[in-house]
Amino acid sequence: MFAIFNFDNPWTDNKSDNNKSNFKSSQKNFLDEIYDSFKKNAPNLTGMRGFWLGIALLLIIIFVGSGLYLIEPNEIGVIVRFGKYDRISGPGLHWKIPAPIEQLDVVNTTRIRREHIGFQSVSSEEDRDSMLTIMKLRRTDTTSDTDNNESLPSESYHLTGDENVVDLRFFVQWKISNPVNYIFKIKNTTEKENETVKLAAQSAMRQVIGVVSLYDALSERRSYIEQQTHNMLQDILNSYESGIEVVSLGILYSYVAPEVRDAYRDVQAAKADQQKLINQAEAYRNDALHRAKGNADEIEQHSLGYKESTIKAALGEKIRFELMQKQYAASKNIIKTKMYMDAVQSLLANNNKIITGKDVKVFLSTWKDSSTDSKTAMKEEALD
Repeated sequence: MFAIFNFDNPWTDNKSDNNKSNFKSSQKNFLDEIYDSFKKNAPNLTGMRGFWLGIALLLIIIFVGSGLYLIEPNEIGVIVRFGKYDRISGPGLHWKIPAPIEQLDVVNTTRIRREHIGFQSVSSEEDRDSMLTIMKLRRTDTTSDTDNNESLPSESYHLTGDENVVDLRFFVQWKISNPVNYIFKIKNTTEKENETVKLAAQSAMRQVIGVVSLYDALSERRSYIEQQTHNMLQDILNSYESGIEVVSLGILYSYVAPEVRDAYRDVQAAKADQQKLINQAEAYRNDALHRAKGNADEIEQHSLGYKESTIKAALGEKIRFELMQKQYAASKNIIKTKMYMDAVQSLLANNNKIITGKDVKVFLSTWKDSSTDSKTAMKEEALD
């Protein structure tokens, strides 16, 4: 019924491959040429029948043509059919069932997005660069009295592990790694898609700062804080199945909050005094330890000498006893009597005593008092 239409392809223009506006213009030219070809090749379609048939054909062409879409090289297209994920489209020209059956969401997966936490971001690139330069120059001045009008205390004030307040400002750079998760879990569920990253970054930073000291937050350990916060933020976003990848996180500025700066200086002075006393105590301790160690060495040497002398004395006693044992074996009665007399002498030498015997009619009593060394009294007594 209809002849094959011969017309120029509107997509042969190289510029239309990279420009969506040119693509729409080419689409319009295509429809115009379809209409002109229809008029030339359908002369028999006259009257109302031909009019309605032409309208129907035109609507079909418009319907089919409206499903064409172009995806740029740095983009991913996500097709949703009746609100449910159906497929993704890579770079190039594609076709989908026109709305409302299928809908297209285009996501840029290479664009690096940036969030500022703790200070008001500016729109001008020149102003932003100058502000960041100033903040980098001031970041090591932890007690500066410079005006902080750009600060947002509700975001920048953090409580450290030693219960100090630090004004900390940082940035987060992120990109979309999973377009499907990003669209369904973040973009379609929040009014401001960047708020999820910003709030998660604040939460991660507060958790990390809450376990470190103020000195760590102001010193070179900030690189450790950045790394820990980066990892924690990525874990939080992964738990949301957000499809977001944290590219980098950096602290731009950290210093003592103005409200507690005077108290912080007092604390630092007190800590300096404390350290001074600790150093003095350590010096006294070291001196006392050295002296005690010297005394201990002296006592140890003395005890070793006493040990040697005691051992030698014991050996001498052993040898003497062995000699006596040999003599005792040769003449037991004599040695036994001598040993008995020696024992009695050692026992009675310094004691008050009375000497008597079996057939003795007198007894001899000796004792010591304060007036004389000893007194001897002899009394006769008849024995029964």
